[in-house]
Amino acid sequence: PAPAVGSATVGGCTMGAEVRVSYHDVLPRGDLVAYGVVNRQATLTAGPDPIGMSESLHVTVVDYDLDAHPDTPDQGVATVQSSRAGEGVEAVPLTETGASTGVFTGVTRTVLSGIAGAIDSGGLNVAEGDRLVVSYQERALGSNVVDPLRILTKSILVGRSATVEATPVIQAGTSIQITVVDEDLALTATDGVATVIVTTDKDGESEVVNITRVGVSNTFSGTLETCTRCTAATGCSDLCLAKPCPCLVGTCTMNCPSELEGISNDGVLYTEKGDLVTVTYTDPMPLASYTAFTHVARTGTLEVIPSQFLVGGEPISIILVTGDLNNNPAAPETAVA
Repeated sequence: PAPAVGSATVGGCTMGAEVRVSYHDVLPRGDLVAYGVVNRQATLTAGPDPIGMSESLHVTVVDYDLDAHPDTPDQGVATVQSSRAGEGVEAVPLTETGASTGVFTGVTRTVLSGIAGAIDSGGLNVAEGDRLVVSYQERALGSNVVDPLRILTKSILVGRSATVEATPVIQAGTSIQITVVDEDLALTATDGVATVIVTTDKDGESEVVNITRVGVSNTFSGTLETCTRCTAATGCSDLCLAKPCPCLVGTCTMNCPSELEGISNDGVLYTEKGDLVTVTYTDPMPLASYTAFTHVARTGTLEVIPSQFLVGGEPISIILVTGDLNNNPAAPETAVA
């Protein structure tokens, strides 16, 4: 059978007073008793969320029942438990911010480590993706009654590293597609929108590009338009010096004086054949920068040595000169001929 539920208003109670609720059961005959304590609802906040892997975790509790001595600051304690197996519970001492404020603050630290830490070791050993639960056991003033409904909790995510990708090779004047995967960005992005910075090795032009969350996923995407000068003898579109450009929507290539430096943050990047475009995403947690590269296509060269009079069994050398395959300018790469 469904339980019977009711409520009543009890007046004249003082903070810390014990409330006794009794019920006389007719069959089987007996008396049932439950107890409660009068107190004021506390609040618990903690942050930052997400948190990095070597950062301070700040805990704030507002609990007027913990203010037992109006003339001096009082003390309390919160605990932090990690989702990592074997990691000890960390006690966080809380100190009242004034003589009778009812606001208590404390701090502990996260430490990047591959091993679990001991109980009350002074910090929490964490790795990417760990989940921390901050707990505070609320009690009425002067009471030792433990009520599980009065245990306040706050969940904190340890940030994961992000990835960023961009269209590897484009024709000058076509768009660059940008994708960022960041599991904790949804917690910090404003209205589901974050940004990346796009620069070019041609000159000092840069563009801030908005990336928008795709549905409820951890993926954010955006597009940057590029333009280039028209070298055809006839049929060039009108010159674009500022948006909106004639070919911003359409199939033709946006025509601009790309031999010059474009205007930064106008939504269009001036490109020339052979340019290297760098997309940079700064992950707020854990704090780090990630890059992806886009090459503006340029005709390469292929040379075979010796080019003629090959001798069986002798080696040949193949020399390919192209920037389009240089996906990581900071490291040597290979190609297959």
